[in-house]
Amino acid sequence: MIIDLTALLTGEASTIDIEFDFTPDMGEEAPMALADVSFPHGAHAKGRAVDNAGYIRLELDVSAPWQGECARCLEQVNGTLEFFFERTVAAKGTLENEEEVADYSSEYLIAENGKIAPVKELSDSIAFEFPSKVLCDPDCPGMCARCGKSLKNGDCGCNKKEHDPRWDVLRTMKFPDDPADQ
Repeated sequence: MIIDLTALLTGEASTIDIEFDFTPDMGEEAPMALADVSFPHGAHAKGRAVDNAGYIRLELDVSAPWQGECARCLEQVNGTLEFFFERTVAAKGTLENEEEVADYSSEYLIAENGKIAPVKELSDSIAFEFPSKVLCDPDCPGMCARCGKSLKNGDCGCNKKEHDPRWDVLRTMKFPDDPADQ
């Protein structure tokens, strides 16, 4: 999505209303939390670009419906990520050191020929704003480690007190000053 800000840059308008849909591009550098998450309906951004005494601010409310799996029980989970996106827009060539501006991409968008394409920055913000774990419920008990049954639907009946025979050797060891020996 390309947004034309020429009217703001030339002083013809003080505000431009903006609304568009986009497909989040998580790329190969997406965090692990987004590995099993998809955005089947894309994302929606609505807001405005405002000329504020020569400084242009892009202000967008972003809504991104998503689908994923619960990290504990692997059930399908649907949700909507909503957040506020805000950046200062600068015309190319107006900043002193544009190489340094690349380091501040969380603060600036560079307008080339009066236009910006904020989809990459919006996708980066989705990755940043997304929770580190997808859960169907904050109290999800997960799955049984023995049989794999979802504990959300009740206890599986597995013997929880059964011990691992590989640790039996430790039970036979004698340690000095062990209160169990006295």
